[in-house]
Amino acid sequence: MPHLGQNAIMMMTALMSELESLVVPHYEEHPLLGGFTRSINTIVGGVKINVVPDRCEVTIDQRTVPGQDHGAIVDQVEELIADLGRRRPDFRASVEVINGRMPVATSPQEPVVQRFCDVVAEVVGARPVPEGVNYCTDAVEFAPTLGAPMIICGPGDAELAHQPNEYVEVAKLVEAAKIFTLAAVQLLT
Repeated sequence: MPHLGQNAIMMMTALMSELESLVVPHYEEHPLLGGFTRSINTIVGGVKINVVPDRCEVTIDQRTVPGQDHGAIVDQVEELIADLGRRRPDFRASVEVINGRMPVATSPQEPVVQRFCDVVAEVVGARPVPEGVNYCTDAVEFAPTLGAPMIICGPGDAELAHQPNEYVEVAKLVEAAKIFTLAAVQLLT
């Protein structure tokens, strides 16, 4: 009897619709990392075709940039939920932060970055232009804890990351090994 139940999927649909137009507070685009992103990546609800779903869970990947306040973003979503609850008495939802890591960035002008670029140029014959990436690395844990600048450098193609056909070219792997070895010698001695 669908008319007697509170459909959790329909509640989530209402929330996702409004979340789509929510302007998330941030100061400005970051010169290396770009701007804030949001992606609704999983949705799970219902147990059977003839049973009104009593639960629905959605996971959302939000990538912030330095200067954004994670607490303010969560507060904003909670206020949206409260507002929906005022407009629809049957509406219920809650937010749980699964991974609240702060973004990190190192200035391309950092001396260690410049020295590392010299090493790369020595190995590959061309000096790289430092740039930011919008994917997660262990640097989000190490850089703040150690208070150290970070450099991301590796042989993989970021476009292939987490794909079924992910691979690394052997020549690029050898090149990376040379870069890492030379960098260790020049930066740590």
